[in-house]
Amino acid sequence: MSDRDINGEAKTNKEDVTASNVITSESFKELSNGSTVYEGLLLATNRVYRGQIKYKYWWGNNGGMFYCYATHYTINDPDRFGRNKANIHFSFDSQQWWGVDSPDSMRQDDQWNVWEVGGYIGANKRARVYVRFDFDLPFSDVSGENSNYHNYPGA
Repeated sequence: MSDRDINGEAKTNKEDVTASNVITSESFKELSNGSTVYEGLLLATNRVYRGQIKYKYWWGNNGGMFYCYATHYTINDPDRFGRNKANIHFSFDSQQWWGVDSPDSMRQDDQWNVWEVGGYIGANKRARVYVRFDFDLPFSDVSGENSNYHNYPGA
């Protein structure tokens, strides 16, 4: 399953700025200072399995820059096995693409867990935030995905 940009094109058609445009927990406050920071939530499901990710985003350069930073995730545990081998892919795109894959150790425990990752991209006053959860199951894992589109205020 491939990630797509906001025009339905494969992400490889966009410049990948993941390595260079990183927001750390230390730089989050400095980069967002003076900006209106919005909160987002994405829910992805597959049958009885459900994952959610909380993120914050803001705009710079009159919609020419999009900043996005995931803060927490939760994955339900409907069979109460308390697994810790789930995976998350978190990305966003507009004129550029930024994405990260979690380690193979994300908790599937019905709790909000900290996962702080993020970055920034060049934008055209519209950006898409995307998440895919790979739920840890005994035999073969299943995935759920979802995305939100955000427009620069006033665009």
